[in-house]
Amino acid sequence: MPELRPHCPDEKKSGVVNDAVRYFSRNNPVNTLDGARIDFGDGAWAGIRQSNTAPRLSICMEARSEEKLEEVKGMVLGHLKKYREIEWE
Repeated sequence: MPELRPHCPDEKKSGVVNDAVRYFSRNNPVNTLDGARIDFGDGAWAGIRQSNTAPRLSICMEARSEEKLEEVKGMVLGHLKKYREIEWE
């Protein structure tokens, strides 16, 4: 899946990523070395990080099957779309 780069104001990016860490770490291992890398099991993961050069988030996802990728995409985007400050182009 190609990387998604929705607009998010610089002053809001950190809060969005930190909230995603809190939300997803309830049920999934989350590595916070560079943003949030959420492990959904069976090789599926999602990365959410702040862009260092633009008022954007960088979101990427991978899975071994299209079905699992759609499941991960639904969970991640479902959570992030609650933020009005994120503009999905």
